[in-house]
Amino acid sequence: MFLKRKAGIVAVLVALSVMMSCCVAFAADVPANSVAVQEDEVGPMSVTQWSFYFSPIEVSLNEYTYAEGEGWTTYYIPDPVPIKPNVDARFEMLIDHWCSQPSIVSRTNLPYKSITLQNRDEFGGDCWVYDSGVVWYNQNTYYALKMKAKSDEYGVHKGMWGSSYLIPDHWETDYFTVTSN
Repeated sequence: MFLKRKAGIVAVLVALSVMMSCCVAFAADVPANSVAVQEDEVGPMSVTQWSFYFSPIEVSLNEYTYAEGEGWTTYYIPDPVPIKPNVDARFEMLIDHWCSQPSIVSRTNLPYKSITLQNRDEFGGDCWVYDSGVVWYNQNTYYALKMKAKSDEYGVHKGMWGSSYLIPDHWETDYFTVTSN
């Protein structure tokens, strides 16, 4: 009789332990960076300030010009939020395809990615593209990218810095000129 009672108590304790473990597991917060994000999905973000320019803006044929883009991210989730989640962003730089040898000179808080030739609607045709992919931040963060490209054709050439993954899309545009000097 004593063994039956002891076995019953052990069974009840095991059942309670399993039930408590399940409750704790379902009640635990899931870290925001553990959620799988598709490469083309971007969640809540706000880029509060953008800057983009070429330097120099006038070059001779076969000289390099430098494109510099900056962006400052911040939350737009209203306070008070007890735990601020990680949020994601995506940055892109587009340079006229008539340039050659585009390369990254420096970057801040952005991953190294290859520069590829693509046809982009927002640019209006073919261009060299740096696409950061999804980058995560959990506070106000500064992002910067500096690229150089060689001028191969005379005329005015365009560059863009921004993101087509925001609502609404945001792009900063600047131009440089290749002269015959």
